[in-house]
Amino acid sequence: MLFNFNTVASLLALFELTSAASLQYKREVIETALYAYGTNISGKSVIYADGLAYIGDTGPSFASVVSNVILSTDSTDSSTPWTISSNTTSISGASMYIIPTSSSTEQVGFVTSNGTTPTGAATTGFTWFGTTLAYITSDGNYEMKFWAVATNETDLWSLVWNSDGALIENATPVTLKRTTPAVVSE
Repeated sequence: MLFNFNTVASLLALFELTSAASLQYKREVIETALYAYGTNISGKSVIYADGLAYIGDTGPSFASVVSNVILSTDSTDSSTPWTISSNTTSISGASMYIIPTSSSTEQVGFVTSNGTTPTGAATTGFTWFGTTLAYITSDGNYEMKFWAVATNETDLWSLVWNSDGALIENATPVTLKRTTPAVVSE
């Protein structure tokens, strides 16, 4: 016999190991709009306005750059930042961030690749819990601490991350989903 069975088996096992190692990791990228649901907020869009996140049908009147938020998300890797796909080229590729420090209520925002995030900001750790946006803490807990704070404009809210969960005046907790609101015809 020209080959020893043990030698052939070892070579085959080595070949399988090297073939598996060379396989590329396949990301599951989802491009989706975000919608907020809460008290008196039924599927309002999350909107980019001058680097900050708002909830409503249109952005604030004072903003110079406003865009609907379409996020490119990776449902298989929470260490990848979630970025905006936009027809406004100045913000396309901007990463969403929250500031998850304790005793803090800060507005959710977006930072461009050449921008600087605020101190303590996190651009990674986002994931889907079903169709709901969640943040995974360093100890592996899922948190959904998004709140909508009323602004001076009708049907427009600032989207904030409420780290300690304390009650906020003129605000309500919201769930951010990729579920499009239902259209009800009369």
